Order: sequence, then C-alpha cells, then structure tokens
Amino acid sequence: MSASNAPRKGPIQSAFDRTGDFMVKGLRLWRILRSRRARRIHSHRQRMSQREDALQKRREDWAARQRRRKTRKPRRVRSARSLMRLERLRQFHRQTPPGRLLALGLAPAAVVSLVVVGLFVFSPTKPRLQPAPVSKAPGPQNLRELQNETARLLTDNRLDEAQKNLEALDKLAPDTFIVLSHHGAMHMLRKDYPAARTAFAKALEVKPDSYVTRYNLAEVEFLTKNYPEAERLFRQMHEVNRGDEIILFRLALCAIFQNSGERFDRYLKEFPPEGRSPARQYAAAARLLQDRKTGEATRLIQQARIIFGDQTIFYDTTFREMGLVK
Repeated sequence: MSASNAPRKGPIQSAFDRTGDFMVKGLRLWRILRSRRARRIHSHRQRMSQREDALQKRREDWAARQRRRKTRKPRRVRSARSLMRLERLRQFHRQTPPGRLLALGLAPAAVVSLVVVGLFVFSPTKPRLQPAPVSKAPGPQNLRELQNETARLLTDNRLDEAQKNLEALDKLAPDTFIVLSHHGAMHMLRKDYPAARTAFAKALEVKPDSYVTRYNLAEVEFLTKNYPEAERLFRQMHEVNRGDEIILFRLALCAIFQNSGERFDRYLKEFPPEGRSPARQYAAAARLLQDRKTGEATRLIQQARIIFGDQTIFYDTTFREMGLVK
C-alpha cells in the first residue's frame, strides 16, 4: 500500500504516539544524564557554547569596526605646520639657481662613493679562516631529549627506530631506571615476556617505589597467564591505591581465571557504584562469559560502550587477548 493510500491516524492515536516518543526520549536522556561522565560532558558543552558565542560576538564587533574604517573619508586637510614647511621648501627651490640645486644633490653621493672606494683600496686583504665545527659532547639535555624521543617512538610502535635509540642510551646511561624501563616496554611490544620481566625487575631494583613499573611487571605475569603471581602483585598495588579501577579489574580477572568465585565477589564489591570507567561492567561481563551466559554479557558490554564511549577500547582489547571474545 502506498503512502497516499494509507489511512490517516486520528488525533487520539497521534497524541498517544507523540506521548510514547516523548517518554522513550526522556528515559534515554535520564539513563545517560544520571552518570557523572554524562553530566560532565553536558556542562563542558555548555561552557564551550558560551565561549563560542563570546568569540562570535568579538568577531562581529571586529568586522563592524573594519567596515567603519573602510567607509571613513581620507583626511585632506593638512596641519598648519606641514603647510608652512612645504611653502618654505617651494620658496627655496624657486630662489636657488638650478646649478646650485644640482650640486647640493650630488655632493653627498660623491662623498659616500669616495669613502667606499677608499675602504676597498687601502684595506689589507687577509684570508679568513672558518673555525672547524666543535662536536658537542652528549650532555644531560641531549640525553633527556633522546629518552623522550625513545618514549614517543615506543608509543607510536616504531620499534626499529626505538631500538637504535636504546643502543645509544645503553652507551650513554647504562642500567639507569629510564633506560631499563624503555627496554622492558620494547620487549613487551615484541612479546618477549621473559626479557621484559628481567628488565622491569632490574628497573624496580633501581627505583622500588615506581608504581608504573610495578604495574608493568604484574602485567607481564598476567599476559603469560601466571595468574597467582599477577594477583599477588596487583594486590600489593591495590593496597597502595584502592581507587584504581584498572587494578580492581585485573584482580577480578585473576580470580575468574583461577575459578575463585569468592575472591571475585569480594573484588566486585570494592568497585564504586558509579565508576569513572567501565571496569565494573566488564568485570561482571567476564564472569558471565566464563559461565557461558553470552547474551547477558553482550548486553552489559553494549551498555558500557554507550555510556563510556572510547574508554572501552582498553577493556575490549583485554577480552580479545584473553580469548573471552573473538
């Protein structure tokens, strides 16, 4: 049936349809705005809108000033002082003979030419030697720049270039904390986990209070499926910082893979009700996937993606690496 032949809805049915649409939109908006992240995004957009309005007003004022400047008439009236100077100059040129005017114009040019020629003729010409370039020894500033560049290359996964920098760093500052940490990151990216474990352990000996190095060492044990040791290291970090939701997520996964539902429930209770990340939702989804409740786990993951957006990339990558999802 074409749209022209379809029966038209009555006013009551249209009112019911509009009411239903309004209720659905209101429920969706309420579900989104009840989270802290959504409220922060809403307030941020309002501030950006106010800034954009203020900037647009400044642009309009500037454009208006430019239009007023273009419409102004050029000033044609000269000041009295400039008119007097111009009149004196005219009288001087009228009363002075042409030969004298020519002499006054050419005399300064002749003097300048004589001075320049004399400088070239009487000055002794000596060959100038260019100093040889002095090679700068690698100091602390160059070392710091090389370390920062290596970190950027590792972040961009440009491993071959980072390897060359690491070879230079081994000569400049061997067995220092930053160089050992870069070596550990390089081995992790190349999936050489035994070498990464050794590098991070040495870096931890140099700087025992490094939170990031402890996390990397625990992550090596987690990726090699040494879950008891990974849980022990993550628990030490959890005692230092109980608000880190990624550490709680890793602890929950360690408990799941060791088939310890009791420890999983204890870790899940420590998550905040409305967290800053989708860690709680993904931890619960991992338990559902382990129990082969794929439908419930998928709905929970989709809900987390709607609420948290790009923050779920890290957790999706973890699920694929651990074989929970394809």
